[in-house]
Amino acid sequence: MEALFDKELALVGWLHQKNYIFDTEMNCVAYISSNHVWSLITKEWIGAIQGYTCFDPLGKPIAWNPKEFPTGIAKPKKPKKKIYRKPKIRPKRPELPEIPKKPLRPIGGWSRMTWEEWLNQDK
Repeated sequence: MEALFDKELALVGWLHQKNYIFDTEMNCVAYISSNHVWSLITKEWIGAIQGYTCFDPLGKPIAWNPKEFPTGIAKPKKPKKKIYRKPKIRPKRPELPEIPKKPLRPIGGWSRMTWEEWLNQDK
């Protein structure tokens, strides 16, 4: 499990085996398929992921892990096919991570969305 932080260094979730994203209460809130992120809340595509950084639909970072410096990407193309996949197990809650040092502002800036807005996108 890899911790995910927002631009204000708040722990917002956990990346599990690069397949699922859990919130801080260990509820599965999103899944990953071919570097695309799908909300389990709205059943909609909400953006992309590269390595340990999650991006909004415009390619701006929304959440990151200190293992990688967050950067922006080109606007990802929305996949045509909807995918739906729930995890088979609920992992144990990891120990709270150390709060990372604030990274430099990514090229192109941070997403204007909050973590909750990102997860609750509806078309």
